[in-house]
Amino acid sequence: MDYPHRFWARERIGALKRISSKASSTLTSSASSPKARLEALEALRRAKNQFEGMEVERTFQGTKDFPKQDEFIAAFFAQKHKYYILTGGNRAGKTYAARACVGWYLREKAQDGDIFWMVGPNMDKSVSRQQRDLWEALPRECFGSRRYNPATGFGGVNPTVLLHMPDGRELVVRFMSEAQWRNDPKAFEAESIAGVWIDETVSEDAFDTMIWRTIDRKGWVLGSFIPNVSWVHQRFAEPEPGQRVVYVELWTTDNPYLPQEEVAEMGKSVSEEVRQVRLFGKPAYLSSLVYACFEKDYAPRGHLCKPFPVPGWWPRWRALDWGTRSPTTCLWLTASPRNTVYVYREYYAAGRSAQEHVKAINAMSEGEAYQGPAIIDPSVFVVNQANMTSVADEFQRHGFSLVPAVRATSQRSFEAQVETVKDWFMGRHQDCQPMLQVFDICKWTIRELRKWSYRMDKFGNPDPDDRYEKGNDHCLDALRYCIVTAHPTFRREKVQVFDRNQGADVEDLALPA
Repeated sequence: MDYPHRFWARERIGALKRISSKASSTLTSSASSPKARLEALEALRRAKNQFEGMEVERTFQGTKDFPKQDEFIAAFFAQKHKYYILTGGNRAGKTYAARACVGWYLREKAQDGDIFWMVGPNMDKSVSRQQRDLWEALPRECFGSRRYNPATGFGGVNPTVLLHMPDGRELVVRFMSEAQWRNDPKAFEAESIAGVWIDETVSEDAFDTMIWRTIDRKGWVLGSFIPNVSWVHQRFAEPEPGQRVVYVELWTTDNPYLPQEEVAEMGKSVSEEVRQVRLFGKPAYLSSLVYACFEKDYAPRGHLCKPFPVPGWWPRWRALDWGTRSPTTCLWLTASPRNTVYVYREYYAAGRSAQEHVKAINAMSEGEAYQGPAIIDPSVFVVNQANMTSVADEFQRHGFSLVPAVRATSQRSFEAQVETVKDWFMGRHQDCQPMLQVFDICKWTIRELRKWSYRMDKFGNPDPDDRYEKGNDHCLDALRYCIVTAHPTFRREKVQVFDRNQGADVEDLALPA
């Protein structure tokens, strides 16, 4: 795909080449006057200087070999989001893409007087990374008399650089660090900024302080992180609906210019957790996820699948989790003849009455038949002296039949139910297709699978007395109710149809190609 940023880069470089070609023709023409030759020499000198300053254009043209960076730069180029987050392993190309984005914005979009922050963990990293990156991303004329030194950067502690753009605009870039924020939080107050680039890892508290400074100017936030902290992934990989986020994960193996045999050798020399973080950009906190076995990728590698028309003869179930202040959720599940279970639809809403929930769920269920009443949390059948009408009574009064899920009578039995769901996620058929899959339209279910976590103690181990975080478990409770209560009926005889080449499951014949 030819993204707009590559077209822009091609046009800029092409225009410069046309100027150079015309000047060269003038120099080689015997008919050129001395004055024309002098003007041509000056044009060639200017073109050479401009070309040397076209780091952004060269990067944009080169991203055709880096599809994920290409996608990220295209999103930043369009400027339709607030947060632009790149996470990934070492040498995956995070800085390559982020530097080009920032350089392009400063040159082409920033307004006269705009202020920008470039923030890293400390000043040593700032000198060797962001200060060097700014120096390489912009033409030298933008820096006036200011020069970059590999040992000291632009000089001083937390330097400020005044940029003089060729069209007369003046921009301010401040280099800052989390270490500075910890020593002097007030240094991050009382300034409105048009954008902030945060490189490497910072704390969530420091991040929140910075992004507040962008509100007045409707500024952007660009982050290029190694995923060795949990908050980045938890906050941006599955953003809240309506949150304007671009989130791209890069792998070291995505870089076609690295010797892959060296990459593989490095992967063998470290622990599995370090390998996942450094090579594949997988968040280090995944070990704290309850359903860490869920892979947000398409089958057979992961547990997602594209929606397809569910055959009418496949059995179906519905399962609900009731919430008063929390959302009420409903999941629709089906089982194929080969015993693959699919979560194919979801309902997620808060602040509604039982009657409103029933109306909405019935509308989404129109034309379908189910294996008995909807399965729901047993607690909704409870009545007491204060309330002689249960939630289940309210649902059933509006014509919605319910049956209680298998009750978890203790912490141990609850954990056993969670383990049953894990077993389904980890189950694989002989062709490696996962036994439990989720339609990619079930956004809330996917989001909770990537967020629900164990409560960790100060040593980073699950708290034995209170194992699970509260929240991010509404769809997952409904999934658990259905799996634990209905899974004996998922089991069914495998039917095969033989063809002259190989056996084929009926399911394989029923699914779209």
